Amino acid sequence: MSHAAHNTLTWIFHGTRNYASTDKSLKDILSLIGLDPTSDGGKAAVTIGRAAARTAITKRADDGNNDFVDYVYGPPNPGVYQATPGGSPLPDTPQAQFVRLFASVGDVTQFSLPPPPDPTKAGYQDYLLYVKEQGQANSSVRTPYDTDTAYFWRESSPT
Repeated sequence: MSHAAHNTLTWIFHGTRNYASTDKSLKDILSLIGLDPTSDGGKAAVTIGRAAARTAITKRADDGNNDFVDYVYGPPNPGVYQATPGGSPLPDTPQAQFVRLFASVGDVTQFSLPPPPDPTKAGYQDYLLYVKEQGQANSSVRTPYDTDTAYFWRESSPT
């Protein structure tokens, strides 16, 4: 299972800088479960894991994740997403809304989030302050878990 997860994640997040951390995670887990990859059992496990990864990757080959979506920015009004100055010219993964999900769980829109807070309503400043405090390079309120999560999603994006 560990080899299947490793190879699948490496393929899904190709082109990112996650290779070292993915490799380290596999190495760490192998030592914890006591699997010697040079033993007969270890070699069999590696072969099975790699075959499982190939199967998963093949099944995901036409899921829409790599399809181009020509994103059109809305008007530059409060609450309407705009490009970040100095950042990527396009938003990250606009095709995600069309991706075929794993395990036939249905349409991705079932996981839609509520709209962002209305910038004209009371309490909006609290949301803005929260994002600003969390997003500071040396944030004193962001947890290490939140930092790792942000790095994961940054690294797993195609831009």
